Amino acid sequence: MLMAFVNGAGNVILRVKIRSTTAPYGGLTGLSSSSSGLRVSTIADNEATATAYTVAASNVETITTLGTFAAPTSGKCRFREVDATNHPGLYEIQIATARYGVSAAKSLLVTVSGASGAAECDALVPLWSLNPYNGTNASLTALPAFDAATSGGLPTVGSSSGQISLALGRVTVGTIIADAVSASALATDAVTEIAGGIWNAARSSYTTAGTFGEYVNADTVRISGDATAADNLEAALDGTGGVTITAGLTGNVTGNLSGSVGSVSGAVGSVTGNVGGNVTGSVGSVASGGITASSIASNAITDAKIATGAITAAKFAAGAIDAAAIATGAIDADAFASDAGTEIATAVWSTSVPGSFTSGQAGNVLGNVATGTPPTAAAIADAVWDEARSGHTTAGTFGAYVLARTDGDAAIAVASTALSTAQWTNTRAGYLDNIASAAP
Repeated sequence: MLMAFVNGAGNVILRVKIRSTTAPYGGLTGLSSSSSGLRVSTIADNEATATAYTVAASNVETITTLGTFAAPTSGKCRFREVDATNHPGLYEIQIATARYGVSAAKSLLVTVSGASGAAECDALVPLWSLNPYNGTNASLTALPAFDAATSGGLPTVGSSSGQISLALGRVTVGTIIADAVSASALATDAVTEIAGGIWNAARSSYTTAGTFGEYVNADTVRISGDATAADNLEAALDGTGGVTITAGLTGNVTGNLSGSVGSVSGAVGSVTGNVGGNVTGSVGSVASGGITASSIASNAITDAKIATGAITAAKFAAGAIDAAAIATGAIDADAFASDAGTEIATAVWSTSVPGSFTSGQAGNVLGNVATGTPPTAAAIADAVWDEARSGHTTAGTFGAYVLARTDGDAAIAVASTALSTAQWTNTRAGYLDNIASAAP
């Protein structure tokens, strides 16, 4: 008997018909996994030695549930009668899966023999590369493992989903998935043909307002009718010369501008090079710290560079110029013109007194002195002679000297009585003469 399986098939349940050796040679019943002499042998077509299982060697086991494969114990097989009443002589054999997966084998021969009264029985099992029990692709790796006309399966001809519509022997493609055609998928001649088809298209076929074809067509007609515009466009495209552009530029300029720019209405991202020309317009703002001492060249700013009246108080924001903004020594004597010094002096001496200076400041003191009434000579003399002697005792001062000469010498102290001849000597009289001669 023949029963085909794919090479390497697992969980194979093999059923064979064992006949009696006694006439009328019908199916033999009553055999079991313990029947004396029973032998189950297997050999592949490319093997030289059989693998046999015998009751004598105790390597034939029974089957617990018929029709359900249970891997035999290593080195053993399973054997059991199926139905002695309805199928006399029918037995089920379960062999290890490895026996159906012998490498490069095309068939496996299973032989049952040795039991008393049993005729020898052979079952040849073809081992195929395809699986006759796989209705999708017969386990062939070259075919999809999905049903035809479904996702991943083979396409079929028709008009339904997943089918290919054929018309006049050609395939009609409804849609192409995104990115299906990449740059590498296009041959060089295909790219050339596409480009040629675009540029060789008749202009008269693309006149719908709002389309790129109409737009390019209209501009081409305008340029072709303007010799100057045509020459400028040619120079711009082939790079043979400069082009004068009078219209506005809303994109980026990555090349060089050798002429002048009328105006820039948008923002300039950055200028990494030098500005060789003049800036006649205004600069909206300068970033904090944007102007430093090193960013201004020596002698870059001279009186000739600053127009008369160009710098006024309105040009500077409040607090723009403070002590921290002026470097030490930045303003020296050479920096002031003679009229600048005169103007500063005039401003100082023309300040109203006493002014708004804080008490103790020079401006406040000078202001108060200038606005007061000066004392008379008599008032000054009275103030001097009315000073208390006790307040002028510091050594080395005039007060201490006069005090010592009048109060410390009893010989010339003033008394209530007249001076005697003994007290009034010629020397002392000479002191008075000197004082009198020195008086104003």
